[in-house]
Amino acid sequence: MTKWSNSTMKALHEWLAPRTWGTMHDCDMARFHVFVASVWDDIHAEWDEDEAREFMRKSAEELHPGEDRLISEVIDKRRAEGTTILRFLSSVRDEGQFALITRT
Repeated sequence: MTKWSNSTMKALHEWLAPRTWGTMHDCDMARFHVFVASVWDDIHAEWDEDEAREFMRKSAEELHPGEDRLISEVIDKRRAEGTTILRFLSSVRDEGQFALITRT
């Protein structure tokens, strides 16, 4: 599995730790997006979907034991969303247009 940095592991924990982690609340989604951005900073590519799902699932189970159904549903959704984000970033980079999304 791709080794994620300490900052990515921290972002993963910060997303998963709150009791509301599985909601679509703006705060929870922002924490998830920071986690995906940190993954991008680590690998600059799409993640292996199976490995990412399994790692996120195990991390969620440690923090929220007994919530297997919620964990399964949310992790599958977020894995797909993360893949879409990472695919988008890879595509823009490959087209040499990354500056379009990094200007401030």
